[in-house]
Amino acid sequence: MLGGLLAQFLGHIATNCTNFPIGYDKWQIVPAYYKDHVWDNIIKTKLEVNDDGHKDYILKSLAKKWRDHRCNLYKSLKCDPDAPRKTNIGRRPPEVPLEQWIAFVVICTKAKAAQNTTNRSHLTIPHMLGISTWSALSQESELFQVGHTTSDGSFVNDEARQNHEDLVVRS
Repeated sequence: MLGGLLAQFLGHIATNCTNFPIGYDKWQIVPAYYKDHVWDNIIKTKLEVNDDGHKDYILKSLAKKWRDHRCNLYKSLKCDPDAPRKTNIGRRPPEVPLEQWIAFVVICTKAKAAQNTTNRSHLTIPHMLGISTWSALSQESELFQVGHTTSDGSFVNDEARQNHEDLVVRS
């Protein structure tokens, strides 16, 4: 229960545009003063945190919740990459400041964002690698199996199972 409360608390912090503006491409380029302000003035005043491990975990959780919030704004709420920018700017949710919404719309309507959307639509076999690096995984068939199986060991779909069997036969 307490973990759920922490996640909910961090979710409220991460989705507040005053704490973390949405007009940045990636979490890594959100200026450190936003992160430091939240850590010093919100997290440390509400929670008992006393080491860098706590800070690292909480900032990673905030980063994920911030990314998810931006994704939700893009997908389900307002931003349409095919509509004119002026139309998207007019769809601003009331809780998002106008200057942040404009920056967010500019990011979402870049040519690279459209290309990434097209590339994702061509993906037929999802992978389950997470943030593992390719160099950490050695053999091709082993890599494929690790990357396309769920935690219970089953393949993500029949196409993935068949491709793995083909790799085993070839090797």
